Amino acid sequence: MNHPLRCRCGQVEGHVVRPGPATRAVCYCKDCQAFARFLGHADSVLDAQGGSGIVATQPREVVFARGTEKIACMSLSERGMLRWYASCCNTPIATRRVIGRCRMWG
Repeated sequence: MNHPLRCRCGQVEGHVVRPGPATRAVCYCKDCQAFARFLGHADSVLDAQGGSGIVATQPREVVFARGTEKIACMSLSERGMLRWYASCCNTPIATRRVIGRCRMWG
């Protein structure tokens, strides 16, 4: 089953390829809340209780059709999670627990 992936302005598009239904959750951690504020979209990314919706998947299941040059990476701290977002419109894309430099799904 393919789940569409698209930034707010449409410059980054792709999909998540899953053999079955996606695992969805809501995260209420302070790091996810800080990331939403960093992007300037806390009001649209976070729900009324401060949670952000996530879809659990593996990097190999994410396919980008266009806009990869618009994908940027950041971390809120030296040893924090890597967070990818569409730099064209600051749409959050992915989070990964990796220590090291930002690199695409590496």
